[in-house]
Amino acid sequence: MYPMKSFVRLPIALKIFVVVVFGLLAQVATLQVFTLKQTVDSHLDTRIDEVMSLFVQAQTAVEFMASENRVDQIQKYLNLMKSHSDVEVAVMYDKQGQVLVSTLPEYAGKDVKMVLEGMELDEGASASFPSILATTKTTDIFDNQSKLYVISGPVGEIATASDFHMTHLLILANYSSAEKYIKNSTMHAFTPLFVIMLVTALLVAFIFHVSIQKRLQKIFTHFDNFDADKGITFIDIGGKDELSELARRSNMLFLDLAKSHVVVSQQKDYFKALFEGITDAVVIVDEQGEILDLNHTAKECVSQDLTKSKQFSEQFKLSHDCDLKQLVSLSKEADSHRGKSVRSFWLNNEKWHAINLSITKLTMAKQGLSCYLIAFVDQQKEFELTLQLQLSERKLFSIIENLPESVFLLQETGEVAYLNGQLKRFLTLDTKVSNAEQLLKACPKNIATFLEQRMQSVMSGDSYIREEVHYKFRGETYYCAITLFPIIKQNKSSFAMAGFISDITVQKKTDYELQRIQRRLAELVRHAPMAIIEWDQSLNIAFCNQAASTLFGSSQSSLIGSNLSELVAADFYSDLERYLLQTISNEHNAKQLIAIADKQGTQRVTEWHSFILSDEGNEHARYASLISDITMLHEVIESLELKEAEKDEVLQSMVDPVITINDKGHILTFNKAAEVAFQYDADRVIGENVKMLMPDEFAKHHDSFLLNYITTGHKQVIGIGRQVIGKRANGEVFPMHLSISELPIMPNGVRRFIGNCVDLTNIKEKEEQLRRSMKMDALGKLTGGIAHDFNNLIGIMLGYSDIITMQPTLDTEIKSHVQEIIKAGERATNLTQKLLNFSKKESALNEVFSLNDALLDSRQLLEKSLKADVKLLFDLSPDLPDVQLDKHDFDDMILNLVINSVHAIKEAGSVTIRTSLDWYQNNRIDQSSSLHVKCEVIDTGEGISDQHLDSIFDPFFSTKGDKGTGLGLSQVYAFIQRSLGCVDVKSNPDGTTFEIYFPAVKSKAKLSDQALPQYEHVHQTPSRILVVDDEASLADVIAKLLRQAGHTVDIKTCGIDALAALKDKKYDLVISDVLMPDVNGFSLVKKAQSLHPHIKVQMISGYVDIEKVSDFDSALYTNIIRKPFRPQELLNRVATLCSE
Repeated sequence: MYPMKSFVRLPIALKIFVVVVFGLLAQVATLQVFTLKQTVDSHLDTRIDEVMSLFVQAQTAVEFMASENRVDQIQKYLNLMKSHSDVEVAVMYDKQGQVLVSTLPEYAGKDVKMVLEGMELDEGASASFPSILATTKTTDIFDNQSKLYVISGPVGEIATASDFHMTHLLILANYSSAEKYIKNSTMHAFTPLFVIMLVTALLVAFIFHVSIQKRLQKIFTHFDNFDADKGITFIDIGGKDELSELARRSNMLFLDLAKSHVVVSQQKDYFKALFEGITDAVVIVDEQGEILDLNHTAKECVSQDLTKSKQFSEQFKLSHDCDLKQLVSLSKEADSHRGKSVRSFWLNNEKWHAINLSITKLTMAKQGLSCYLIAFVDQQKEFELTLQLQLSERKLFSIIENLPESVFLLQETGEVAYLNGQLKRFLTLDTKVSNAEQLLKACPKNIATFLEQRMQSVMSGDSYIREEVHYKFRGETYYCAITLFPIIKQNKSSFAMAGFISDITVQKKTDYELQRIQRRLAELVRHAPMAIIEWDQSLNIAFCNQAASTLFGSSQSSLIGSNLSELVAADFYSDLERYLLQTISNEHNAKQLIAIADKQGTQRVTEWHSFILSDEGNEHARYASLISDITMLHEVIESLELKEAEKDEVLQSMVDPVITINDKGHILTFNKAAEVAFQYDADRVIGENVKMLMPDEFAKHHDSFLLNYITTGHKQVIGIGRQVIGKRANGEVFPMHLSISELPIMPNGVRRFIGNCVDLTNIKEKEEQLRRSMKMDALGKLTGGIAHDFNNLIGIMLGYSDIITMQPTLDTEIKSHVQEIIKAGERATNLTQKLLNFSKKESALNEVFSLNDALLDSRQLLEKSLKADVKLLFDLSPDLPDVQLDKHDFDDMILNLVINSVHAIKEAGSVTIRTSLDWYQNNRIDQSSSLHVKCEVIDTGEGISDQHLDSIFDPFFSTKGDKGTGLGLSQVYAFIQRSLGCVDVKSNPDGTTFEIYFPAVKSKAKLSDQALPQYEHVHQTPSRILVVDDEASLADVIAKLLRQAGHTVDIKTCGIDALAALKDKKYDLVISDVLMPDVNGFSLVKKAQSLHPHIKVQMISGYVDIEKVSDFDSALYTNIIRKPFRPQELLNRVATLCSE
């Protein structure tokens, strides 16, 4: 305790001194410790920044070496970088992570991850390395545990000669040994001092605290409350010890501070004005990177409100991350460059701007504070201009290299600085040209002479020289234009020279050819048959050729300078003036036909083609007109148009369809008849392929037929008429006859063909009707012949039967038997009559009746012909008009149709008979529609197949096999034809419908000849009669009947014998058959009447073919007696004739 008491009793000044000294020592020790830490951290940050700078430089260097194809230098560069820095290993690897180049050979060709696996890293750093290696941005990481620094980033995809793709660079730096060395050396120096100062500081602080705490409290309070702006107050402490002296001196210090405050305030205002007046952005930050102050320019550049954050790194995004370490590093870098600025980049509005960045460390020794003054200037425009300048230089050299002209540059010393590729090819240089002498030797003689003569004058500063030079090369003359001009160099009295050699051989030859063409053109214009005039906007003629003089009837000299209004008659000038003014206003080519008349009144049709003449050197526009006298051509065209119109009218008025096509099958014309036949409008088909008018099976062969004819000339369709199938617009097909001919080839080489089409629809129907008629005719002839002979036999049978019944003593039983024979003969007569109806065009038994009545009368008979599961239905329209038919034949027709319908129904079904009134176009009686009674027979059978539908009316055609004769429907068709009716058949798998149309008649009155003949006994006048019949038995029967009546009768069996008898004897009456072997009955009667004009004649016959009989007499045919006949009919007719 004694030393402590002695120390306390020391004078106050000494106490203060000791306290202050030891306090300062303690502060120094503390500052040294802090400095030690800052030194270590700053040193590491500086060395890390060096590695980062090396990485950026390496990226640029690698890209440059790869672009120059100097990949072999990359290895040397990496090794050099490792030897001059803390870099432990540097590698280049591709996108797959394979190491391509490494400073350590053992890593070459391996995965880049193996480089990192060999280092002792903490878990956090190891986990983050895969993302570092895979990223497309430059990324670094520092491992505090191992003191390893790793930086990796892309360098761009570079294709080398070895086909490597080095895309990433990795640098690994080791700072573990450096940090330990710095710490150890510093701590060894300061550890004893630090301990002493710490102990002393604690002791002095305790003494100082005990002795002067209260008295200093007052002084400190005064210090704390001191404010120079509010005025000066002094410390009032009594006594004369050290603290009193401290108070007095503090008062003096306060006075000095007040004075200094005034001076500092003035300096502060000056500094503030200077600070705000700087146009560059200036920011003052403390050592922690927090903004202390910034001028108005910097305020405009902040990225966010200063109230939110004052950190410089957050307000200003620079490529240099300006944290505390970076500020120190940049400050040192600026000091090393002696205050020069550092190039950096600043992110403003999401765009990087180039800036010049300068950082100065400000140290305020009195206050013990440090801060950084950061100033930067936006150099983006200068940076962009620099880039554009570099790009322009590259483009310039590229343009010069690819110029078609030869370019060379000579230094003022005569050395060749540059030769472009075109000059090397022009001079065919194999060796390097280094000076002007070698260049002149390589040039052709005339070019070398020119360069040698002009070189010195140009390099002495004369203006540029351009001359044209010709030279010989391999016997050919060539021309070139040589341009020489000096290149001024700063601070040089002599000049370099640039030269351009342009090949103008083609231009020279073109100029010569152009002059020759111009001379020829002038001759052509002068002698051209077309009138050519040049005129201005006032319509004054400036030039004309000889043809214009002839057209306007004036000489060339008088035309030039005259106005067009003076050359054309007034009646025609208005059209011409309107056309020319339109040409001037539109300023484009115009073409028009104009009728003109010259002063003599000669009228012409002219074609004007006017256009503006392009002449940039002339302020006033000039125009030219090409005028053709097309009077004769106009007349010819009008004539051709008239003929074309006539041809079109003829084509359109033709009743047959006419179509023209080209060699591609496209339709060119389509007349009105074709529109009707094919149901297409001409506008719809013109331009389309003619295949659209054909069914698919014909259309697919059309193009091949046409191509075959065009290529080989072989005719399959062309020039040959043939029957084809056409297709209408609705898809309906129809038969037609097509005739195709080739038209003359058109001027443009197109071949054309014309086709004439004839619609065979009606013709086919007529042919079908004719075919059926011919079949019916053949059948009629057959049945007629059979009926004729059969009637003769029946006549014999009935004749002898009547003779027997005429016997008065005839037994009753025998007479009854004979009557049965007569009935059978009459039935046979009806049968032969039906056979004979096939050969007749109309029935001889026509009568007027109602179809409904006839159908109802025959209903019972029709129902007996049905099967048990088939129903007969009637649908009869009331109040139908009558028809005029053979009623028996109509009943047979209905019966035949019903029987066929029943056979077509395999299971249960129905047959419906329907009648109605309809307007129908029956071409057999009228070309327009007329009133018909329609009778339909409808069944629900299986229908008629399409292949059989056209043959059902043919005689002997049947699908029933042995069950059918094939005559039923043929008889139906023959009856309909005789009755002037028509029939339509519609069939499908659900049934068949027969539609029969009969002409309607207006009256129901019965015809007088419908009454059945009533034979009565008539008085006979005995006469001489000649009977002629080739059937002797029948002639004998006739003779016996007549003899019983009292007549004298002779019999002849042939016409020749009858003529002989007529010559020998005189007869009152001749009864003759029609069909006989040698002479027919009409010829016999004609000859008999020539022998005996007053002789009576009666014709008999079972069948007469009117068309085949010669000497036919209609009067005799009207009164003919049909075989077989009843005896009383013959006797009555004979009695009538003989009584006249």
